[in-house]
Amino acid sequence: MLGVLIIVVALGIAAVRLLSSPTHPATVVRRATPTPVAGAVGPPFPHTSPKISNQAGINPEPGMRPSQYVGPNPDGWFCRVPHCADGRLPLSMVSQELRLMARLHVGVVRVEFPWPLIERRQDKYSWARTDAIVNDANRYHLQLQPVLVYTPAWAGPGFTQAPTSAALWSSFVRSIVHRYKNSVHYWEMWNEPDAAYWLSGSQSYVQDILIPGAAAAKAADPTARVLLGAPYFADTSFLNDVYRYGGGTSFDIIGFHEYANVLSATAIQQDVDAVQGVLDSHGDSSRPIWIGEYGYNEPSEMTDDANHIMALRIMLQQVVGYQEAIWYNLRDDDAMTCCPLQTIKVAHWGLVQRDDRTLKQGYAVMRKLLRALTPPAQ
Repeated sequence: MLGVLIIVVALGIAAVRLLSSPTHPATVVRRATPTPVAGAVGPPFPHTSPKISNQAGINPEPGMRPSQYVGPNPDGWFCRVPHCADGRLPLSMVSQELRLMARLHVGVVRVEFPWPLIERRQDKYSWARTDAIVNDANRYHLQLQPVLVYTPAWAGPGFTQAPTSAALWSSFVRSIVHRYKNSVHYWEMWNEPDAAYWLSGSQSYVQDILIPGAAAAKAADPTARVLLGAPYFADTSFLNDVYRYGGGTSFDIIGFHEYANVLSATAIQQDVDAVQGVLDSHGDSSRPIWIGEYGYNEPSEMTDDANHIMALRIMLQQVVGYQEAIWYNLRDDDAMTCCPLQTIKVAHWGLVQRDDRTLKQGYAVMRKLLRALTPPAQ
């Protein structure tokens, strides 16, 4: 009996040694490490600098157009095969267009990261597309500025309305900022919340989106820079409402969009000065102003895009007082519905034609202008 006991003990010791052997790491029992943020664990995205190379940026096509179609924009980076315009492959489109942006030497790429396309069900995330965008932006040394926008059907009554609970929005913001915090440093809380992209009013925007979103972003990454969702024009009434409803401490960068006055240096300067006046009146004079979108819809897909060239030269050579101006957009794209695919509206905002190969004259002009720009104040 003693001999049997010795054999059993010896086998037990050998088994312990085997289980703790470096050649069997999968069998080693370790104390579980809790995930800091639900759904946010991903590849080890590299640490990049938040420094911006110059005062000019560019937008790709929108990720969604809910007023036209409730799914991903068929003519944009989030399209789903086989429902992509012109039979495109979305990852090839992303890579090709980021390459074109890198050749422009833009300081910022402002891109929609639509909440409904990423968190399709509560706590069920689809990261493949945003991972690809972040990885390609890193490959081309581009600074991304995502716009977090639209309410999923499971989280609220409509894409352009407040979620039923601000905690749902906070959870999404915290997850996405945590996932990409090494590589993405600028986050915008919604798009044009003074217009059709937000129907719940200024007070709801501040209290249901801006304040909880900024807090969630800073909790996930204390170094993150939060952008106020830019109104679709220099809407000083909306900007003052942000302060009125308590949002004045919940953003680092203010902004607006410029379309109506894009061919008038005097009018754009008045708009910049008006936004600066809002900051001054609230004791925030030093906050940066970003023009998140500006552009011109040419009458056709001509390569001689004279109005684009004029708008670029006005903004980048004549207007002062802003820190970043972001062109809308890189490529001509159409508003479409699906499925089947159907074009609703043809537009020619891009510096590149629909084929992603034919460059307009405005592309060359912007590239030349950007070489002369200096980095903005950080």
